[in-house]
Amino acid sequence: MLPLCEMWAPFVPALAFERSIFVVLSGYFDESEDDEWFNLGAMFSTGYKWTFLTVDWKRCLDEWNDRLTKQGRQNISRFHASDCWQRNKEFQGWTIEERDKFLEELRTIIGEADGMHTISYSVRLAQMADIFGLDTPKKVKRECYRMLVQYLMLQIGNDVGSRVDYQDTRIPLIHDRTTGYDVTILKAFNQLKDDPAFAHRRFFSTIVPMSWEDSIPLQPTDMVAYECRRDLRRHMNSIGAKGGMKSLLELPGFGGSAFFFEKENFIELRTILHDRGNLERP
Repeated sequence: MLPLCEMWAPFVPALAFERSIFVVLSGYFDESEDDEWFNLGAMFSTGYKWTFLTVDWKRCLDEWNDRLTKQGRQNISRFHASDCWQRNKEFQGWTIEERDKFLEELRTIIGEADGMHTISYSVRLAQMADIFGLDTPKKVKRECYRMLVQYLMLQIGNDVGSRVDYQDTRIPLIHDRTTGYDVTILKAFNQLKDDPAFAHRRFFSTIVPMSWEDSIPLQPTDMVAYECRRDLRRHMNSIGAKGGMKSLLELPGFGGSAFFFEKENFIELRTILHDRGNLERP
């Protein structure tokens, strides 16, 4: 696995690595748990913050695998949020106490990186299908990726553009490799990147798909996206925030926001993106 600074060398000048903001995306949809919502989560920070987090994250995995090996148990190849929470697949046989201790250690690593931020967007798939007249699940998910990637770029671009000391920033993005949607994500990025009406397009340099084998930052992003989904279900059931996401947001070095779109929000967003010419019908 390449160090982050080497991985991004073709896209970010070496002297700009510290000031570049790396955005890591994870789309989340799991029919086995919840077929109502689609979630796009993003974590972002500077290159050096991601480097510190990556080193500590890998160390934590290695230490747990050392313990598992000594106990004659299956090693874990990576952190995968839904498998860990449900204690399935590589996490089969773990006790609840082991799982919770592991999760707490990973949350601490995110907090100690001191400067990680997250944004999460969630949409009801049925509402998306209704608004756009989409008649297959694949078309619905494709539109979710297209709209939310561009909305994320608008939000981050506006935030960075408002900061005087970040005017030389470059923003590369990576996303979890998908089955059938990588081209949609790239096209959405390029549409907004090439849009002269997007005042902050100069900040964005590239977007590339990667797999967990090549990019450890996809693993903490998977954690945050999954925790946002869990909190969303609690909110919809009037349970209130608690658990993993609440613990993350209480960390002094971590901050973020989560949004879910009602039908009216999507109609408004659809109008905005159509006016820009950045939203095509499938």
